[in-house]
Amino acid sequence: MVVHPSVPILYGSIATKVANASKIHPEHTHTWDVYVKCPNDRDLGKIVKKVVFKLHDSFTHPNRTVDKAPYSVTESGWGEFEIQIKIHWVDPREKPVSFYHLLKLYPNDTTLAKENSIISEFYDEIVFPNASSAMHQAIEAFNSSGSESFVNGARDYTEVEKSQLETMEAATAKLTGLIKGHKAKQLELVHQIKKLKSEYGESAKKK
Repeated sequence: MVVHPSVPILYGSIATKVANASKIHPEHTHTWDVYVKCPNDRDLGKIVKKVVFKLHDSFTHPNRTVDKAPYSVTESGWGEFEIQIKIHWVDPREKPVSFYHLLKLYPNDTTLAKENSIISEFYDEIVFPNASSAMHQAIEAFNSSGSESFVNGARDYTEVEKSQLETMEAATAKLTGLIKGHKAKQLELVHQIKKLKSEYGESAKKK
């Protein structure tokens, strides 16, 4: 079974209610950060060229590009909205990966409250099924740049990573089985076509 290289990613936001809005903006109720980071202490700069955050159009310069760690944007406001997060890799041949994160200023069943802040954070395992040799080398450098312990997340994502890896392995095994099944059917069809051609040739000779 082929195991494709993958990297763990955390993306999300942390919002804090401001005590004195007049110091920032009279209508702004919160300060917030939106970010991309690694759940452990590995160096994302080994694999990430830049991260582009697309904020709401009401912000000045809504497209924010960050080309070094920490990959985050700090702002203030009063409303919740969707933020596009696009990760560009060090190998330009590798297609960028986009996430869509809903900025949360108020608690709900998907957020985590920490002191005076609301954290909305998600874990993902990015798989590179067609990684170039350059990207393979970058991922190897990334994997050797720190420990595997999950120290940077709002939650312990150890079980999440294990579950996602098991799901990916099962999906890969299923896909491999389907491919083998299709190849077997294709060979059977080729055999039948050859048999029909042979029978047709013999029939034509008899005529």
